[in-house]
Amino acid sequence: MHELGLASAVVRAIDLKMANHPGQRVKKVVMEIGKLSPILPDAMRFCFEQCTAETSLKNTVLEIIETKGQGTCKECSETIETDAPHAICACGKTDFKWISGSELKIRHLELE
Repeated sequence: MHELGLASAVVRAIDLKMANHPGQRVKKVVMEIGKLSPILPDAMRFCFEQCTAETSLKNTVLEIIETKGQGTCKECSETIETDAPHAICACGKTDFKWISGSELKIRHLELE
């Protein structure tokens, strides 16, 4: 489960950021995860909860925004949106230059 390693890295990144804000507590973490990425949002939520259980981030809410994939067909230059990594263009081709959909980033933190 690679989500455990990712959740651990997210917690470390938040801890580093919060070192500059002593006395403040993180209420919510908003993350963006692309639907073309191999990351399962439910697994990420579970792992985040496990990684924060004995830390100052305990009870912090993890909100995940899932973003669709967007790609340009290499044959006809049509841009498509998709939830799946295997798509078919209207021209019948399946070869795309992916623009978005594999993101994994912390959008922002909400502090108390």
